[in-house]
Amino acid sequence: HLTLRDWLSMKRRDGESERFRVEIRTGHAAISFSIARSNALMRPEKILNLVHHILKANLNKNLESGRISCKDMQAALVSLTTDEVSSALAAPRNIYNPVIKVSRLLLLSGGSPDYPTQEFEGAPLLGAHAALGSTLMVLLLIEFSADTNKTNNRGQTPLYLAAEEGHVEVVQSLLHYGAQMNLVCEVGVCPLVVAARKGHLQVVEILLMENWDTPAESGESSNYLLPKEDSSNYLLPKEDSSDYLLSKEEAVNQALVAAAQYGHQQVCEFILDNPSVLVNHLDSLTG
Repeated sequence: HLTLRDWLSMKRRDGESERFRVEIRTGHAAISFSIARSNALMRPEKILNLVHHILKANLNKNLESGRISCKDMQAALVSLTTDEVSSALAAPRNIYNPVIKVSRLLLLSGGSPDYPTQEFEGAPLLGAHAALGSTLMVLLLIEFSADTNKTNNRGQTPLYLAAEEGHVEVVQSLLHYGAQMNLVCEVGVCPLVVAARKGHLQVVEILLMENWDTPAESGESSNYLLPKEDSSNYLLPKEDSSDYLLSKEEAVNQALVAAAQYGHQQVCEFILDNPSVLVNHLDSLTG
């Protein structure tokens, strides 16, 4: 019961008996040391529990010196007592209900900000949190040098996943820290096109206002082949198109077709105001 818990942990008045009083930090410290001393291989959930109790106990707070911070000593404890810190970062519990302080300590302990997850077609941590709209987690991972253009198994970047779900703040953060908007996934779709397809007007506006690298200006030819009659309606990327950069003009026209196809009138009207649009241009994505 909450009232009983509060009474057990409440500071007693002068002269009042200390009987039954519980020191919560000491309890968290005892649990964290018990987990740390375990000889069994720690699963991701157990690592998360260990970090939770270390933070609640605020271990080594009173031992902090001028050279080594309390957080560094806590990170050293986690690193020395666990085999795979990164796996805890990618645990479903930490993906769908992340705690910033826990994730920060895991990263300080040596966790990889680019560790692949089991979510969103094997997206890296940054891609998974971008898809979920976790702006604070996205910024934390970028702080620890996460690759803003690392893709999932389908070639979708964190920017693509954020644009697809319409997470405006995440899109802005990724662009600010160097995410490329003209990279395409394995079927040739860029973030602008998927945002237009989903009807996310604000995301489309942000992407169109950014400066694009335009490979067309350097004389590069298109890296896509027309599909065969019995294939899907997407253009097929050539074998050497893994680093293909879409020009802004081509992407804008693809986005217009995508928005029109799915009936997003406001998106169509906004794109039509762009000088790069050629209304009767053959769509290079769908043919």
